[in-house]
Amino acid sequence: MEKPALPENEIARITSLRNMRLLDTPDEATFDRITRIAKSLFDVPIALVSIVDVNRQWFKSCIGLPVRETGRDISFCGHTILRNETMVVADPLLDSRFADNPLVTGEPRIRFYAGYPIRNSEGFAIGTLCIIDRKPRTLSEEQLQLLSDLGVCTEEALLNWQVNRGRWVRLDEKETTGHQLLDPALGIWLQAPMMSLFERELARARSHRRCFTVADISLDRYNEYVALFGAQTGTEMLQMLVSQLRPHIKGDWTLGRYKQDELLLFAAVDAQQIYDSASTLYAVLNKLDPKTNGSDQMVVETSTSIGIVSVDFATYEQAFTSSDLLSAANAALFQARNEQGQRVCLLTMGEEDRTLN
Repeated sequence: MEKPALPENEIARITSLRNMRLLDTPDEATFDRITRIAKSLFDVPIALVSIVDVNRQWFKSCIGLPVRETGRDISFCGHTILRNETMVVADPLLDSRFADNPLVTGEPRIRFYAGYPIRNSEGFAIGTLCIIDRKPRTLSEEQLQLLSDLGVCTEEALLNWQVNRGRWVRLDEKETTGHQLLDPALGIWLQAPMMSLFERELARARSHRRCFTVADISLDRYNEYVALFGAQTGTEMLQMLVSQLRPHIKGDWTLGRYKQDELLLFAAVDAQQIYDSASTLYAVLNKLDPKTNGSDQMVVETSTSIGIVSVDFATYEQAFTSSDLLSAANAALFQARNEQGQRVCLLTMGEEDRTLN
């Protein structure tokens, strides 16, 4: 028997799993509904939502087994979380990894296993949706796709479970008032509620295997404006920046104040869409009027920089956190600023970065 290896990111994976507070929670209809559908759809006696802990696999939903956990060292699912795709074992007796596994030689006498690795909102493979039979079999391409579809549904259920458990800040008008959500001077999201939206939208994009793009937009030399003309002028310049941005923001895009002199714009759109519009967006933003010291002598020339990061979850499988993505956007912004503060820098996760004049 071959014990499952540990993922390279095991410490971070376990930390993320524990932070979810999912382990040892009661049965829930949402997950049981998924395993019932899987059991019926594939005509198997056993269907599980299995969560791989440090030394065990625990079943959030379990149909067809009398136990709620088994050792990780003998688990099939421990092998599955090392993959980026469904793992199928057509006949464990013919597979050296599992032939003498006690779950094969003894109850429940596994003769077929197929498991889809499920990921949490931070991209860590925390477990599987799996089906088990007591006789050898195979899955067609259509059946593999159906199992993957159910796996994505499980990931969405996990996301909703996190939201309902209050792991993120809720943006409910019954719980918060308008002035706590929007910047009073700019009329855009304040940092805290914006970051809650960022976490949610990033998680949804990951769950649906969609693209997600974030732009870090800076009003360059903001501190010089404030030092020379006062805080009110700095605010007015930001207001002008926001007013120039608004006509170019689509209904499903989110704009908020990230730092004193930076705005964050994000949406579930692909890199090409942002890249194609970046030069136009840059040109619009750099129409801001220069400031003078009152004697018609220009003191500070206005400019903006844009750092953009995009990730396609359909192809990018590496785990990362929202902080990692924001750090990458900030690094892209820093590179744009180094190009005389008048450029747009686009970084696509897993590809080379690009800049626009």
